[in-house]
Amino acid sequence: GNYKIGANYAGGLLATRQAQELGANEALFLDARERRYIDEAGSANIVVAMTGGRFVTPGSSAVLPSVTRRSIMALAEKELGLKTEQRGIDLRGEIADFEEVAACGTAAVISPVGKILVDGNWHSFYANGEEPGPITQKLYELLVGIQRGEIADKYHWTHEVSI
Repeated sequence: GNYKIGANYAGGLLATRQAQELGANEALFLDARERRYIDEAGSANIVVAMTGGRFVTPGSSAVLPSVTRRSIMALAEKELGLKTEQRGIDLRGEIADFEEVAACGTAAVISPVGKILVDGNWHSFYANGEEPGPITQKLYELLVGIQRGEIADKYHWTHEVSI
């Protein structure tokens, strides 16, 4: 859901358990109306590096407007030169164009998704998720570097706190 409250996570527990029974680590939720467009994973937002230098995240109002996701999208555009889009991602219609898929959020930062089960068929992405793809890796390094003060924060996302 688009608010970060405990009930949003509780609703995904059954779906996550069912996904795990099928060999997945997490459930991927689609829009409720058509069950066609990606919304989010049970505990994280989704971002997709697609063919043609596109970097896309779902544009659904049902998705938490995550600070981490916003930061990753800004870095993808401004630091990596990718064409960023926030729009519906048609899972079945566009999966052939997925190069890297990642979950992102406070806990996940940005973590690779190796494969997605769709209609009984596994679709694999960069290194089956065993290691992050080059885009995912670079975004992780940039975001964590800014958070730790190792990279200059030209976006003014961090504030030094004196103790």
